[in-house]
Amino acid sequence: MELKEDAVFPGFPHKIPSLLVHLRHYLVDRLGLEEEGIFRRAGDEAETANVKNKLNKGVFKETPDIHAVSNLIKVSSSFFLFYSCPAVDFLA
Repeated sequence: MELKEDAVFPGFPHKIPSLLVHLRHYLVDRLGLEEEGIFRRAGDEAETANVKNKLNKGVFKETPDIHAVSNLIKVSSSFFLFYSCPAVDFLA
């Protein structure tokens, strides 16, 4: 997954970190929003760490655990609410 510039959405005053945009696309493209408890249930801890590691290296392609992706969206979203930094710096 290649991270591009942060996204700008009309009517929203802040840029959305590209990491969150890409993870959201991954989730939606794989029908993750139809998964029961998608933002309630945590992903497998080892698989979540694996996905994070691959994101850090820029080699993430896919995961069998869609909850690992939703968990990273939750964690990343809460981080960006409190700190203003580029997504790549956060993952490094």
